Amino acid sequence: MRHPRLSAAAETAAGVTPAGAGQALPRALPALLAVAHGSTDPRAAATIAALMRLAGQLADRSGLPALDARTAYLGHSPPSVSQVLGALAAPGPGGPGLAARERRVVVLPLLLTAAYHSEVDLPALLAEAAGAHPGLSLRYGDPLGPHPLLLRALDRRLAERGAPAARATTNPGITQPAGPVPDGRRSSHAGLLPGPPSGLLPGAQAGPLPGAQAGLLPGMPAGPLPGVQAGPLPGAPGDIAVVLASAGSRHPAANAAIAGIAARWQAARGWRAVVPAYAAAGSPTPAEAVSALRRGGAPAVMVATYLLAPGRFADQVAESSLAAGAAAVSGALGAAPEVARLVLLRYAAAIARPGRMAGARQGISASR
Repeated sequence: MRHPRLSAAAETAAGVTPAGAGQALPRALPALLAVAHGSTDPRAAATIAALMRLAGQLADRSGLPALDARTAYLGHSPPSVSQVLGALAAPGPGGPGLAARERRVVVLPLLLTAAYHSEVDLPALLAEAAGAHPGLSLRYGDPLGPHPLLLRALDRRLAERGAPAARATTNPGITQPAGPVPDGRRSSHAGLLPGPPSGLLPGAQAGPLPGAQAGLLPGMPAGPLPGVQAGPLPGAPGDIAVVLASAGSRHPAANAAIAGIAARWQAARGWRAVVPAYAAAGSPTPAEAVSALRRGGAPAVMVATYLLAPGRFADQVAESSLAAGAAAVSGALGAAPEVARLVLLRYAAAIARPGRMAGARQGISASR
């Protein structure tokens, strides 16, 4: 079934006009280049691949034409941004004549906050590529976060670790997970929550989403990693304090955005507290936040991992938080249906913007 907002943006970008206007066949949709941070840990690339497969499935279910979606990494893992953009700019099988045609590409940073990588690092790479490949017309999308869908994905991941479900009127994105997240850790006493599968685009067919199931990521276990055993979690959100664990940034605005997300999530869900914490830059660390909440009398402390993919930071968050006394640590957001839907919404928003990134002097200002 078609998703009205996504379909309308896609049709506009493709040059579709009302029936009877006598126009030529519509142009193809712009390609989507999703750029992730990258990691030497193979679980990270596998997770990003699963997320993009799920986004492609949701695009098909939403009535969008076939989407040329590709992935690149800022470092630590191939392919690079320049490699993928070079391939997109190369002549097609029809010969050199196709190379002269403008190739439109939406570049989407798969990043959870706007900071150095999205504001400086990646735009510089795109400006360089635009200068090297004048046939490329680049649109630059917003980072994934902040966005309400990410709160729904956080709810999903905490529910997999035994947290009480959100009421549908408060946060309709909470569902029974299609399967546990491999890098999540929890008490063996906390069970999964009942509820119908959901997370599809509005109007799409209900049912489990294959990309969100555990065991579909190559080389990853089907079940959760063992964690510290604790007692049953309280049944009311007001008895659970949550640590929102992000990577952190040297940019104060990025860490302030995480604090804002924590405040909104606490207000929406009624947690006893939601404390932002930072694994790499900023304070407190997740372990420090867990310790402080336990000293403050919280009956139970859960850690919500606000990272896109598993890897060194996620492992560090889980190990240190459990050692500090956390009852459970959720897995990375990964290939959650809410995140896949957000990828498509950011893509559609970038398509709808006027402007074009044509070279280093323009930077990203024309398309932001």
